[in-house]
Amino acid sequence: MHPHLGNAILPQAFLLFLLAKPAARWFGYNPVEDLLANIALIYQCIQQEQDGEKDISQLLAAYVSRDFNSFTSTLSKINEFFKSQPTQPCPPSVYHQLLDNAYTNCIGPHLERLKVETNKAWSPEVFGELDPKFLEKIFEQANLDSRSIFLDLGSGVGNAVVLASTMKGCTAYGIEIRTVASVLASRLLQELRKKASLFNIPVGPAQVVQGDMLNDQRVQDWIKKADLILINNEVFGPTLNLALEPILLHTKVGARIVSLQRLLRGKTRATIKGPFAVVDGLYANDDTSWKNNGEVEVVVAVAVEVEVKVKVEVKVEVEVEAKVEEERVT
Repeated sequence: MHPHLGNAILPQAFLLFLLAKPAARWFGYNPVEDLLANIALIYQCIQQEQDGEKDISQLLAAYVSRDFNSFTSTLSKINEFFKSQPTQPCPPSVYHQLLDNAYTNCIGPHLERLKVETNKAWSPEVFGELDPKFLEKIFEQANLDSRSIFLDLGSGVGNAVVLASTMKGCTAYGIEIRTVASVLASRLLQELRKKASLFNIPVGPAQVVQGDMLNDQRVQDWIKKADLILINNEVFGPTLNLALEPILLHTKVGARIVSLQRLLRGKTRATIKGPFAVVDGLYANDDTSWKNNGEVEVVVAVAVEVEVKVKVEVKVEVEVEAKVEEERVT
């Protein structure tokens, strides 16, 4: 668990929080609401929600009545209170709220640009997202920590990459074919880093690149090192899903692959083409932005065991051929 809310950072927290650009106004963004939400977030961290409700109510009343002096004095009192509090561990809800705030600032104003035409609704370029709570679940199942490497193939605006690097402090990579989405992902990562620094949350190294996952050498290198690979392939289609199989052969032993559509046929594939053991599971309603229920596969690579099996099969075949040849000679 990361340490949070260092006293040296808290006094400046509300001055340093970057508000959304004017382009976000049409999206319904309200900077005062953002401020109040972040105050409530800090109260969660220091486990003083009841005091927070009272102070936030005072701030809200001052805002509604346009009493600037009351608003600033209450805010100063809140900051002084935060300065006096010891460091507290950060609950998962804080990570989700930080991501939501950063998303509102960086992605919200551009949602229309991310939409695709109706005739592309189920193409590999479609924009779809996974719920942060679902991502948290698969991170926990994979035992991600600061030493782990996470890879998102088809990373969209980078939600999973950003959350993994923030919540688990791990190294996280993502690749996205759409230029608009990959650019926004870089902005989202930059924004969340700024917000995380205000809570003294260490963020692991993270990168989202634009490119074709089938032909990018960086993907080949990342797959060899990754402990968890996420493939949000609900709309990839059979051609792309099939093309991914040979790339995933380089997955290291013990790594997990989580996909939303079956990449491998059968419960196990003890062949040189598919060295994976497959464990099926269900994801809950609203875990994705495009459907209410479905199946998630957690695939654990067992390449070493498969390699041994293939060698034994070849040896047996050679021995049979030798025996047949010996009978012919005699």
